[in-house]
Amino acid sequence: MHTPGLINELRRHPWIVLLVLAAHALLAVLLGVNLHSQPVTPPASRQAPVIQAVAVDARAFDAREEKKRQAALEKKRRAEREKQKRLAQERARKEKLRREKLRKEKLRKEKLRQEKLRREKIKKEKARQEKLRREKAEKARKARLAAEQARKEAERKKALAAKKKAEAEKRRREAERKKREAARRAEEERKRRAEEKAEFERALAEEERQREQERLAAERAARLQSLRSQYVKLIADQVEANWLRPPGSQKGQQCVVLVSQTRQGEVVDVKLRDCTADPAFSRSVERAVWNASPLPSAPNPDVFDRQIIFTFRPD
Repeated sequence: MHTPGLINELRRHPWIVLLVLAAHALLAVLLGVNLHSQPVTPPASRQAPVIQAVAVDARAFDAREEKKRQAALEKKRRAEREKQKRLAQERARKEKLRREKLRKEKLRKEKLRQEKLRREKIKKEKARQEKLRREKAEKARKARLAAEQARKEAERKKALAAKKKAEAEKRRREAERKKREAARRAEEERKRRAEEKAEFERALAEEERQREQERLAAERAARLQSLRSQYVKLIADQVEANWLRPPGSQKGQQCVVLVSQTRQGEVVDVKLRDCTADPAFSRSVERAVWNASPLPSAPNPDVFDRQIIFTFRPD
């Protein structure tokens, strides 16, 4: 009856088997020692109680475990019943809340319906009152329109008479205006012709004056250009007078000389450009420019320049 339970228990607790085997092994060792020490074999009645004791312990253990299992199962069932009870209570509470919500929603809709009916009634009453007001206003408007039309007709006739009178006055004033405009235009034409004649004479005089100024300016520019050419030639001649031909220089050598001077003709800088000569010739030209300082004075202050450019060709 308890064999399957014992087997299951032994499967769950293999240490029991080990304990039983260890007990048997210990018993075997003791029996072996006794066999070697005493030739007398122990009676078989001494082994049976040990086996019986083990079997009794296993059944008791199985019974205790079964009792624990039944207690745990009962506890689980009680917990499940408690859970189902709580779920039922929660469902009942939710159902109560749902019904209360439906009841409130029904009351709200009924209130809205009543409010809608009240507003529709007020709206219809307002529409009826508005219709009566419009009909009354339309009658008053037609009466005002008739009176306005009569007043406008009287004003139209009065305005027509005034318009005819105003048009006659306008035609008279227009005739006088045209007469004055013709006289004004004739006077303006006379003045315009006189101004055109005077402007033409002024233009001729101005043109003559400009031509004279241009001629004088050209003459002055030519004189200044001539004086400047003479001034540059004087400087080039003075530089050449101070130039010493270096030994072995050839004919045809030249340099473009850029001289910077003060108002008094003192040379402050000398630069040579585009030299077609050897270094000795270039150095001799530079020395000649420095030795020529102070340079000749300008024949006219207008041709003076702080920088003079000339081509030095000694041949």
